[in-house]
Amino acid sequence: MQGQAPETSRPYLEQDGFALLYFRAIQNDFGGISVVGEVKNIGTAARGVELQASLRDADGRLVAVGHFCPASYKNITPGETWPFSYSFGKQEGTLRAEMRIVGAFSTLDILDAASVNYLR
Repeated sequence: MQGQAPETSRPYLEQDGFALLYFRAIQNDFGGISVVGEVKNIGTAARGVELQASLRDADGRLVAVGHFCPASYKNITPGETWPFSYSFGKQEGTLRAEMRIVGAFSTLDILDAASVNYLR
């Protein structure tokens, strides 16, 4: 499996105010593949981020794709680094892993239940 080594000083990818600092695909003894790494908010506003991990075989064919939000649907503050892990389960014939920043989004704080007006 190929990925970016954690000791690399330059981000693997920058987009939408986030930097993918590194990622690595690991395979367990049962054939399950996980992608792990870190993403950092390099923007000026607290935002969430959606990532996409893809696995390809030796011929470059897509084997599996997964979309996920490392901080769930929480905002990551500017300068904050957030670890991530995404499990694909058992995958046969996988040679290469790829990562993509799908986009950034802002979330609202959950409203205080006492402040919500209900229609009756």
